[in-house]
Amino acid sequence: MIKGFKELLQRRAEQKRRKIAVAMAQDVDVLHALDAARAAGIADAVLVGDKEKLNEIAGKENIDLSHYGIIDKSD
Repeated sequence: MIKGFKELLQRRAEQKRRKIAVAMAQDVDVLHALDAARAAGIADAVLVGDKEKLNEIAGKENIDLSHYGIIDKSD
């Protein structure tokens, strides 16, 4: 039985890395979660959203978007 979030992350990192797509990705919390998942070896992501807003948020939050595929779809 998994007893905490750290254990969940550890077990997931031991499995095959996943590729996910995230719609409306121009959200601070979403980008931080995706960056943590990428850094932990859990998942790679394709970001779908407003590229200008994604770049703006990433710049403010020091998130390197070069690790992600980006599909520019503004509202």
